[in-house]
Amino acid sequence: MSLRVAQSTFARRMMSVSSMRATTRVNRQRKAPKAVLSVTPTASKHIKLLLDKQKDAVGIRVDVKKRGCSGNAFHLEYANDIKPMEETITTDGGKVIIASKALLQILHSTMDYDESDIAEGFVFENPQAQGTCGCGESFF
Repeated sequence: MSLRVAQSTFARRMMSVSSMRATTRVNRQRKAPKAVLSVTPTASKHIKLLLDKQKDAVGIRVDVKKRGCSGNAFHLEYANDIKPMEETITTDGGKVIIASKALLQILHSTMDYDESDIAEGFVFENPQAQGTCGCGESFF
């Protein structure tokens, strides 16, 4: 297999696997926004692409799970319904639903979408995070 074919196969695999990947950035320089979660236009555009492929989903659910090197990690999944006590944010791309148990950890974060040569996925700038692990996938 040529190097070019291997690279394109790798790129396709990464795009299909990492479309719902989430990492965390710590940014203490900016003031916290008034919204529960701010969604950038880039993230909104990608949310629309994802929801167009998943017809039965009403939105993307954002949750925080106990995992990773640093203890907590953002978890994204398709939401087929909106549960009681969940916060819903309507964007141009669709709905972002914040799980009720993760609300305090997500509060005042910014959801963005980042594409690089190596990986792509949603990135959360969380002013409440004290730090992240080396890869940025989990925070404490």
